[in-house]
Amino acid sequence: MYFTNNSKTDKFDVVLQYGGGGVIPRSETVKFLGLILDSNLSWNDHINLVIRKILSITRAFWRTSAYIPHNLKRQIYFALVHTHLTYLCSVWGHCGGTALGRLVRIQNRALKILYGLPILTSTTEVYKMCKVPKITEQISYSSAILMAKIIRGEILSNVNIKRASELHKYSTRKIFLIKKSTPKTTKFGLCNVLYRVTEIYNSIPASLLQLSMTSLAVKNIFYSFRRE
Repeated sequence: MYFTNNSKTDKFDVVLQYGGGGVIPRSETVKFLGLILDSNLSWNDHINLVIRKILSITRAFWRTSAYIPHNLKRQIYFALVHTHLTYLCSVWGHCGGTALGRLVRIQNRALKILYGLPILTSTTEVYKMCKVPKITEQISYSSAILMAKIIRGEILSNVNIKRASELHKYSTRKIFLIKKSTPKTTKFGLCNVLYRVTEIYNSIPASLLQLSMTSLAVKNIFYSFRRE
């Protein structure tokens, strides 16, 4: 597999072979730890897989939602839908707006069918009643958690993180911010995972960063802050 944003991949003349001499065929996608990577890193194949899984679950909701107790619907949503939406979303969630919009619509549809709501119900009212985070909010929260763990050394990473305090000795309000890497291209660089994660992390108030990012109280504050 070649990772490139150039559609003309015939310029790569590298041929890989097995030990016995057979040529290893080129692949456009590969599945690794449940995440489908494509050669353009557009995440379209992974998002298509997530949508297919949720659509099959949504059809089951349509047949059985009237018989599910209301107090169990939220648990069912988190068990069957939310897990697919949020798995490694800090990595693939910074995809293009069109692909992300498809996930937003499928999440809205699943919640409305599960709770037996009319299709034209306001999405704001849906999430307020169901008390679940939007996929966009969950991506931002998971990204902030990822950066916090990298900074605290809780996960192994070769990412070079530099704070503003390492660049100068002046005591400013931005001393705790992370230095953003300069994107090489506007179109693809701004969708870079490290760039977007750093941007989200820097938008969090310093008082919130000093707390445990995984606590329920901080999670609720984070969602409220991102909605403002």
